[in-house]
Amino acid sequence: MRIVIADDDPIARTLAAHALAPCGVPLTQVDSGEAVWRAVKNRTVPTVLILDRMMPGFDGVEFCVRARALSAVPPLYILMVTSAGETADVTAGLDAGADDYVVKPFKAAELRARAQVGLRIVTDRKSTRLNSSHVSESRMPSSA
Repeated sequence: MRIVIADDDPIARTLAAHALAPCGVPLTQVDSGEAVWRAVKNRTVPTVLILDRMMPGFDGVEFCVRARALSAVPPLYILMVTSAGETADVTAGLDAGADDYVVKPFKAAELRARAQVGLRIVTDRKSTRLNSSHVSESRMPSSA
């Protein structure tokens, strides 16, 4: 399990990393749309993505649509973080596939709490998938 922080602003990345360090999972920081796409597309563990909605040459809403078209294994939880806080901005992000939305400037404790919710959810999704595969295997007829 890991958290990926995607933001083009080095100060915002540092603040988010400091807020999320107590979560106790590896943190990866990326500063571009291309880097976050590689991190998500090639993920091998359940991932919580802290995604800045507006980076140069990159739209977080479009990213969510593309990310949700990928395999759901391993699980991905997207927490969009942005200064765009109008209701239309929030609903556009959520409708595109973000699981949660936080408006900047965020409070460290709130970001951490929301990321921990994401960690619980990706853990539950992983457990559910493992349990489903074990149930499916146990229902298969044995080849005697």
